Amino acid sequence: MKTILKRIVILLLFITSFTTSAQQILLDKPIRAGELTLYPELDENLKMGNNYYYLPDKPRLALHKDNTPQFSFIRYVKNEKTADNLNTAISESSYGGGIVHVVVELKVTDEQIKDAQRSLRRINAKGKIVGPVVFKSGRVSLISSFAKPGGEFTKQVVGIGNAPILENQSSAISVQLNKLGSKILWESFKTTTPDFSIYFEMEMLGYQSPKRVKIEADLANMYKHQTFEAGIASPVFGGEIDIAMKELEKNRVIKVTQVGNDEELNKLKKVAYDHLTNLLFNKVGNASMIQPNSKNKKSALERATAMLDKSTKEKKAENKRIENTAKKRSIKGSKAKKKAISKASKKRKSKKRSAIKAPKGKQKKGVVGKSTSTSKKTATKTTKSEVPKKVAMPGIAIMASYQLKKIKEKGTYRVDLNKYLQTTRAQNFTYNMGNVRNICS
Repeated sequence: MKTILKRIVILLLFITSFTTSAQQILLDKPIRAGELTLYPELDENLKMGNNYYYLPDKPRLALHKDNTPQFSFIRYVKNEKTADNLNTAISESSYGGGIVHVVVELKVTDEQIKDAQRSLRRINAKGKIVGPVVFKSGRVSLISSFAKPGGEFTKQVVGIGNAPILENQSSAISVQLNKLGSKILWESFKTTTPDFSIYFEMEMLGYQSPKRVKIEADLANMYKHQTFEAGIASPVFGGEIDIAMKELEKNRVIKVTQVGNDEELNKLKKVAYDHLTNLLFNKVGNASMIQPNSKNKKSALERATAMLDKSTKEKKAENKRIENTAKKRSIKGSKAKKKAISKASKKRKSKKRSAIKAPKGKQKKGVVGKSTSTSKKTATKTTKSEVPKKVAMPGIAIMASYQLKKIKEKGTYRVDLNKYLQTTRAQNFTYNMGNVRNICS
């Protein structure tokens, strides 16, 4: 018995060690290779090495051993006998419906990996893909008009919950429809983009590169914020926590100390705030299961819609600002390019005149060509500027729900980003199976 227990302990330690230290990936240094996103691995000295892990963000319908998809759509109706005094003996009953069952998996093909490896070699000659990223956790949800239990079309939705965290693992979703819902969804499945998409909300565990930023949070005063007080009695949305963090920073409850200027400060603050959120809250179930909290009488749907609208407007405004900045840079670069070409042209003409006037033996060859080449380099150097990337539109992630932990933390919480900091990052993607009839035929 002691031997068996000893082996179990060793096995558990091995599994724990594998999941916590086997993948020390750098989350803020991804590269695109072929169709895959790769994350570099940190070596034992916490330096970026030549090993890379690919992101298995390619959901698809799971297949049986005979390569047929694990998908079924059963429509049913109960025929009833009519009254004897009517002309027809049998008529269609109002009772009917349908059952849809779908199994999805995360799968990257061998060809995609080989193509990514070839692309990686052009970026890093010593680069090597060693395996898939193992997600820390994940949830899968159904995005559809038919996903509302007790709604106009649906009787019941089941199987929405934990997503596969390992490649080749699968997750099942099943929907029981009423008669009208089964008819409409059946017609929807004839289209190339049916109203039946599966949303993956995954969490990755990795490291953030060192930045000269420190963040301090007064925990006692954080608990006094209305969002945190509301989280004691009932769950709150991730979007509500984000808003609260901004307010706490404005009121100096959260202090940010930064050395130098960094355009990615908001991303760094997000890393620190995610740490704070995980310290104070537990993540709970889907937003659709949440009741109105004690501090806010609005329903979960109303709160989520308001947050999504507000966040969308903020993101659009930020993208508009980025567009205007890019236009100004483009205009400035265009003017600089014209100026450089004009200057080079004048210089070329001047040297040409000098060459004509000079004695034949002292004329320099290739002056014109060299000047032209220099002007092109100057123009290229002047106009070359990195266009800022647009921010992504908000999605279901802001509606992730959290419950405040019963045991309260005390003192001041400090996050020092001037070192490799282990953190989690959300990675979301959606799968729409397209024309199912073509897949199943």
